[in-house]
Amino acid sequence: LAWMQGETDGEIQFNNDGHNAASVYEHNLTELFACFRREVSEMTGQDLSQMPIVFGEIYEYSTCVVRVREIVEAQAKVGTLQNNYLINTGDIVIDSRIDDWHWNGNQEYLLGVRFGEKLYEVTHGPFDNAYSDGYEE
Repeated sequence: LAWMQGETDGEIQFNNDGHNAASVYEHNLTELFACFRREVSEMTGQDLSQMPIVFGEIYEYSTCVVRVREIVEAQAKVGTLQNNYLINTGDIVIDSRIDDWHWNGNQEYLLGVRFGEKLYEVTHGPFDNAYSDGYEE
């Protein structure tokens, strides 16, 4: 599974339980991934409790996200759990001429390449770039 999300949780002051969303992000993301694995296992009739989940780090320097550091730290912790794989994005700088939330097309492509390579690696072994289109970072 590939997953990219998190910025809004750095902005929500309180969730339905009265907690700051960023303060419970680590718990919520861990639970979400467990639910994905459980639901897909039930739907397929296979034990997918160890299904790899590759997920992307939000942009650490966003000026739009009040509690961005908490979200990034929570993502790093969740990325250390078994079969969770965090794609680091700290070197992909957002082009603020567009907005302070999203990468531009070339940066999105780079993120997609990183997701693809990691998904390949965790399901097939080391990625040797044999199928690359020659895109350079």
